Amino acid sequence: MAEKGHRKKKAGRKATKRKEAQKDKEAAPGIDEGIKGPNPRAGQLHSKGRATASRARTAEKEQRRLHGEFPRGALEPCACARSEQPAQ
Repeated sequence: MAEKGHRKKKAGRKATKRKEAQKDKEAAPGIDEGIKGPNPRAGQLHSKGRATASRARTAEKEQRRLHGEFPRGALEPCACARSEQPAQ
């Protein structure tokens, strides 16, 4: 057997308060307290220097991710390449 769901009060103080709140909500269109947006202050840093450093760190991480790091010996010519060149 299925359980019955919750039923709102239709009479009494709670019902009266709910009806008054509904009337106030309908009287003031455009103000919807039920829907909240993201907190605009949540991600802000309050220090200018800290924000600058954070942006620089993020940019450097992004560049490392895109370009990768070279192995140490990649930029130096190998010994075999030097021996094969003709003497002048």
